Amino acid sequence: MTTKLSLLFFLLPTLIYQLAPEKIMIKNETFYGVKSIPDYNIIGLYNFENGHPIVSLDADGTGVFEKHDNVPVKIKWWVECDKDGVVKVQKGVLGQVHRLIIQYLEPQYIVISGVRKIQYEANEYDMFDMTIRYDQKKIYILGERVKPF
Repeated sequence: MTTKLSLLFFLLPTLIYQLAPEKIMIKNETFYGVKSIPDYNIIGLYNFENGHPIVSLDADGTGVFEKHDNVPVKIKWWVECDKDGVVKVQKGVLGQVHRLIIQYLEPQYIVISGVRKIQYEANEYDMFDMTIRYDQKKIYILGERVKPF
């Protein structure tokens, strides 16, 4: 009985977490998101080949997103799932692809011909592919920022 109770208390937080996705409204469309992908540690720093730009995903669902030739901005992030908390995935022979949803927490600027223009307002959303490559044991965001798993 003690073993069964211990197992229940061990699994219960994981089950509750996966079954309680966050509802996200983007341009009048409903999405759902969670902060993990089963069997893979997606938390951490994703680097471009020379170190920048980066994406950093923190365990609390916040992080940093940096575009090419731009400064990093604070974000909130989710992995897309269905309304029941099951992570959406496209599986292939070499890996699997998930959709990463981010919300910019501050404006994102870009400089064009010496003029600074706003690219994203604070609280706007964006979506990117997150690819897990089994053969390379790496996770990619946007196909170029990478971290090992």
